[in-house]
Order: sequence, then C-alpha cells, then structure tokens
Amino acid sequence: MKNSFLQFLKDILKELFSNKVNSFFMFLALTISLIALNTIYSLGLSAKKQVLDSLASVQFGKDAMLILAG
Repeated sequence: MKNSFLQFLKDILKELFSNKVNSFFMFLALTISLIALNTIYSLGLSAKKQVLDSLASVQFGKDAMLILAG
C-alpha cells in the first residue's frame, strides 16, 4: 500500500515537471483567482461596514424604518 502511494506521488510529480508550461499557467490561474476572490470578499465586507457606520452616525437603529418620497 505504501509503495503504491509513493509510486503514485512519483508519477504525479513526473507529469507536473514534464509539462512545465501547463503547470505554470495552472498555478498562475489559481493564484489570480484566489487573489480576486479575496479582493471581492474584502470589498464586500468594507462596503457593509461603511453602510452600517453611516446608519449608526445618524442614530438609525436596527428596528427603524426609512421611508422616502418617490
């Protein structure tokens, strides 16, 4: 069992290093997508915080209702 797992890992590494260009682009795409996801998530959190802070600054409580003429 252990020997087959080591052979499996050896085969995987051999394939990765034989296709260096494909591996590079795969890791590059993975890195860019993770950076994009983290950026979008942090922008959403900061927008949420900014909206809650602006509502708190005008003493607008959690159970209040805002009605605007339209």
